[in-house]
Amino acid sequence: MKPEKNKKRKKKVPLNALLYQELERYDEAGVSLWLDGKPSDPESIARACTAREENNYMRDYYSNDRNEIYGIGFDKI
Repeated sequence: MKPEKNKKRKKKVPLNALLYQELERYDEAGVSLWLDGKPSDPESIARACTAREENNYMRDYYSNDRNEIYGIGFDKI
């Protein structure tokens, strides 16, 4: 029995490796990561930022009174 030819496979969105590595370092350092206002992870953010050309995200750094970064947000613009 042959497998169905018309069965659609879900393509995995490419990952921006450099962005992923950068976000992994922040995550390991305890910096919280946000995507469109929700807690997220390095892989989800890297995939969202590279999914399509029209996906543009603005990066916001959240810092405390001592100018220490405690979070980074990515919001679609």
